[in-house]
Amino acid sequence: MSNKLNNSQNDNETLSFENEDEDVKINYSDFLKDTEEIEARLKKEEEERKKRIKEKIRKFEAIKPKADNNKKEEKHKQTEEDLNDINLNSSEMQKAEVIKFRIALSSIVVIVFIVLYLGISYGYYSSRFLPSTIINGENCSNKTVDEISNIMQERVKDYHLSIIYNDITVDELYGRDIDIDFGEMDKVLQDICNHQKKISWLKGFFADSEPISTGKGLTYDTSILNQFINSSLVLSMTSTIQSVNAGIEFSDGQYEITPAVYGDEINKTAVINKIIGAVNSLNSSLDINRDDCFIKPELTEDNKNLIKSCDKANKLIKNKIELNATDDLFEIPVDIKKDWFTVDAEGSLVFDNTAFAKYMDKVDKSYSENMEVREFKTFHGDTVSVTGGDFGTAIDRTKLAFDMEDAMFGGSDVRVVVEFVVTEKEIGSSYIEIDLSNQMMWMFVNGEQKLCTPVITGRDDGEHTTSEGVYRLKSKTMGGTVTEKGESKAVKYWMSINGETGICDAEWKNLFGGEVYKTEGSDGSIYVLEDSAKTIYENSYENMPIVCYNHAIVEDYFIEDSYMNELMSLIANKPEIPVYNGESEAEVTSEDVTNEEEVSQESSENITENDISENTDESNDTNSEIKEEDQEEISKENEIVND
Repeated sequence: MSNKLNNSQNDNETLSFENEDEDVKINYSDFLKDTEEIEARLKKEEEERKKRIKEKIRKFEAIKPKADNNKKEEKHKQTEEDLNDINLNSSEMQKAEVIKFRIALSSIVVIVFIVLYLGISYGYYSSRFLPSTIINGENCSNKTVDEISNIMQERVKDYHLSIIYNDITVDELYGRDIDIDFGEMDKVLQDICNHQKKISWLKGFFADSEPISTGKGLTYDTSILNQFINSSLVLSMTSTIQSVNAGIEFSDGQYEITPAVYGDEINKTAVINKIIGAVNSLNSSLDINRDDCFIKPELTEDNKNLIKSCDKANKLIKNKIELNATDDLFEIPVDIKKDWFTVDAEGSLVFDNTAFAKYMDKVDKSYSENMEVREFKTFHGDTVSVTGGDFGTAIDRTKLAFDMEDAMFGGSDVRVVVEFVVTEKEIGSSYIEIDLSNQMMWMFVNGEQKLCTPVITGRDDGEHTTSEGVYRLKSKTMGGTVTEKGESKAVKYWMSINGETGICDAEWKNLFGGEVYKTEGSDGSIYVLEDSAKTIYENSYENMPIVCYNHAIVEDYFIEDSYMNELMSLIANKPEIPVYNGESEAEVTSEDVTNEEEVSQESSENITENDISENTDESNDTNSEIKEEDQEEISKENEIVND
């Protein structure tokens, strides 16, 4: 149509149409232009419509495969799940079968093991000793009773005991000497085997059992064994170092723990028990150094109670303690009160009454002096005037010690008051009399003479001379020390009379009485023989009067007292014990015997009848006492052996 329009446009540029109703004039050029625009618009819309259809088709094509794939995947997944369920059921069935098989196999194994274990327990070991069984030092593991019996019989037949000290054999005992016999020990061994827990035989392969020591069934002569024990050199060994418990000591301003000392003192009871045990167990040797036969300290430095006590003492010692004595007020320095703390055998902190008693002696000496002049009738029969001492007035020692102990453990600053008491004004019939000039001592109890002995008093140098006066016995203790010429000496019995002055034994002195005191005297104390010190200790009491006086020299005193003269002669010429060097190879001839008999006859003629009677009575008393002591010791040892 457009072509036609274009062709006609060449002929006529303008066409006009007439209507019946009106006249309408149309421009043809404009009409064509409008028509083209409409066609173009329609064409464009068509193209856009097709484009949109294609786009939709493209999107639809893109979506369609995914949906199909999802369906395929879901179907495949469902198939796999079905297969997995099938496989799972099959696997569980297989596992169940395996478990059943294992349970059955384990049950069979357990049953076989139980049967085998019980068979070994009550079959193989019914007549055998369990593993790790040791009887009297013999390894009896897996052996029969008969086998061990044969071994034990051989040991009994050839039994020999060696006692070793410091790697040296000091004593030997042979079984034939005590008639040792196997006896009925086979029954004892059978009884031990029967009473073992056979079900526990496997345990013996992994853990050692307790060794068994038994002497049941063995027979031997106990009296001969007792004789061997009593004569054993081990029991007569002297120690060089004694065991000492750990303790506390004040040094450099604080308390420190002093370690225990392990000595070499033989424990006789332990040795006796070890020898008897060795025979009963058929042991061939007893080593004193290895078998715990020494007296050991009971308290060691690692004791927890001791460590706590040391810490406690360091806190308490810092507290301030004042002493009020007759209105004299002064603080007790640490250097003095430090000695009043000690520990007991369990390591607990305690108040040392012995150390405090020495301090009370000094206080008593300072505040209880009595200058009253007393008339005293001496042992010699005459009367002397005695001035000084402290008899008559004394501090209340019991209360002071009680108050001071409370103050030391009080945990705070405190003041202690010294109180005084009045003692007997008259000396009475119980007292100790010391003649400083003639160096003699007597003791009377209720008018009965208990003692007469020579003494050694303080050196005659003006500084250490024993003071005259009537004193009171302040305290007495077993064990202690006394100072002489700056050297500390250990004593067994100590009776305090005036500060650091006291009555004590002095085993280091060989001669008493006479003029020994002038050059070899004490620092003021009164030395006596140990037996005399024991008598004084046993018969004296607190506040007992002690009269020290000077007297004219009695020239004929020692001549009249023959017993004392003989005693002093024995002390001055103390015989030395000869060292045993073995038996002499030289034979004793008849001439030697004759010479010895002549000498003995001459010496016997020099002894008076009185001396013979006195010495005989004394020797009989002494021998009877020795026999009684020996019998008591033998009876005790027999009881130990029988046990």
